[in-house]
Amino acid sequence: MKPFSILLRQGKKKEVWDKYCGFTSISVQEFMDIQYGLLMEQIDRLWESKLGRNILGESKPKSVDEFRKKTPLTKYEDYLPYLEDRNEDVLPDKVYIWAHTSGKSGEYKYKWVPYTKKMYEILGKTSFSVYIFSSARWKGDIRLEIGDRCLYTVAPPPYLSGILLDVSMDQFDFNLLPDPAKAKKMDFFDRIQEGTKTALSEGIDFFFGITSILIRISEQLMNTKDIKKNRSLKKELFKLPIVMRLLKGKLKALLNGRQMLPKDLWNVKGIFCTGADTVIYKDKVKELWGWNHWKHMALLN
Repeated sequence: MKPFSILLRQGKKKEVWDKYCGFTSISVQEFMDIQYGLLMEQIDRLWESKLGRNILGESKPKSVDEFRKKTPLTKYEDYLPYLEDRNEDVLPDKVYIWAHTSGKSGEYKYKWVPYTKKMYEILGKTSFSVYIFSSARWKGDIRLEIGDRCLYTVAPPPYLSGILLDVSMDQFDFNLLPDPAKAKKMDFFDRIQEGTKTALSEGIDFFFGITSILIRISEQLMNTKDIKKNRSLKKELFKLPIVMRLLKGKLKALLNGRQMLPKDLWNVKGIFCTGADTVIYKDKVKELWGWNHWKHMALLN
């Protein structure tokens, strides 16, 4: 059962906010006390493992201050001998799922990250908090509805972005465009084209993905000439729902004296962007999707 969907069906929006976003109500000192406590718990667990001893040394830090003074700053290369082969024997807990991001050219293909079951569950709650914040207009505002359409533009697991989407689906009944069962059999380009085509026909409520991909989709849709150049979308242009959406978008743009932008085609509830390029493209997202959406996204970075 999906926790968020259950609470939403029961009309318990206050409970939803308290469960996923309640930390916004505590003081800075209370927040820091919790973080210090959690950090010490992690230090205790990590020190019991081979990897932990290698990083922390043979003397376990007894406080956060001691941890800061004695433990060196690390980079991925310090963990590479242990994580490259996904050796679970050196870790403090059993791995539930391995995630990876891109690696370093000529040195290693991926950066592998082990997630325990508890970490995976926390990731799900944390990621879903972002969806709530991305669409909320005020404290306690829950705008998500069961069946909300979310554009599926990320690479599948074990890429971290794909895992983030999977844990979100564990929490809530999103309607992904295109359907995940179909999408995971497509290559990345075809998946984006299919999702965009469906979004033009059915609309979208949320975007989740890499910011540069959002920009690429946006630029492709800013002009019907760009769409006509795309073979996958060109043959769909005569379908009535798409024709109506494009005509309304063009009219809205014409009335505002500019070219058509994504905000003319869709009025999404929230945008969940990831990736180091978010800070580079933030002004562009603001321009293409509108001030309200940019305000929501700004809360996430």
